[in-house]
Amino acid sequence: MGKRLLYSWILNPLIEKEQIEERTNIVDIFFNNGEELSQCMEILSKVSDIERIVGKIGLRRVNGRDIKALQISLENIKSLREVFTKIPELLKILDGYDNLLTTLIESIDNCIVDSPPPSITEGGIIKGSYNSEVKELRELSGDSKSWIKEFEESEKRSTNINSLKIGFNKVFGYYIEVTNAQKDKVPERYIRKQTLVNGERYITEELKQKESVILTAQERLDELEYKLFVEFRESLIPYINQLQELG
Repeated sequence: MGKRLLYSWILNPLIEKEQIEERTNIVDIFFNNGEELSQCMEILSKVSDIERIVGKIGLRRVNGRDIKALQISLENIKSLREVFTKIPELLKILDGYDNLLTTLIESIDNCIVDSPPPSITEGGIIKGSYNSEVKELRELSGDSKSWIKEFEESEKRSTNINSLKIGFNKVFGYYIEVTNAQKDKVPERYIRKQTLVNGERYITEELKQKESVILTAQERLDELEYKLFVEFRESLIPYINQLQELG
């Protein structure tokens, strides 16, 4: 944090005496407070490029990871303010930002998961506690994964095919895969779905019905999370000017 500003200062040196003295006074304060300087350096090393993130917010190109990085940065700036309390002369640097820091930290923490994915269209970005429907759909998706595992074990027992496995891909959906060596054990209720070099893939009516439930729920969840994320992203727009000043 601050590299871009420092570069700007080098290219555009101050000419007003008062401004020069103010800046050198701050340098002098840090020079005489080595412990606080070290603490500030450590904290600032954890702060992301806020100006870059703010730019992406304005362009509507920010993703969940960017927003989470903003939260972490604001938390560290709040810690920086605590260090400044030991040096009253520096407190004015962050004057007027308390409400901004608290509001954004809390709102981001309430909405965005701790480790969001890079994509904003494939789900896994909004906390279940933020929206009840997200929570319900996510629980349904989780229950479905457990059901698939139990169904696989049940089919292994009923067919006596230990190598049987349940798989999924976006083209064929869910399927039961059986090797050629075990094909003679496949029951009549299995419907052939795809032929492979080393085996066959099948579907059953029960698996087909569950697939419809799972995919519908996941599709609804992805769409809902995207909608909520876009709304949350828009809610950050009014803070752009303050964040740019802070950055």
